[in-house]
Amino acid sequence: MTTPRLSDERLAWLAVRDDLRKRSKSGSYLIIILRILLLRPPARVDPDQDATSKRMRRYAVVVDDLSRQLSKDDRATLRATGRLPEWFLPKVIETEATIYLPGM
Repeated sequence: MTTPRLSDERLAWLAVRDDLRKRSKSGSYLIIILRILLLRPPARVDPDQDATSKRMRRYAVVVDDLSRQLSKDDRATLRATGRLPEWFLPKVIETEATIYLPGM
């Protein structure tokens, strides 16, 4: 898998994006079930979806920042296989929970 045109930061995002999307939506199902049980129609603008979008933007900022900390070997592995070191995803999740971004 060669990826000469994408930055390491972009490759890192693509490597973890789906896992982070699943994680950011984990509370969505509970809200849907509660709405059904309470016979409440979904809001036109789903606040849960907005919260998911905000969390994904925070994740993106963290991934961008942490990808700069990858070693030369980590970067080579990312470019060759699309895989990140084992510490990367847990560190993204841990860091996202501690940051505040204005407007998010």
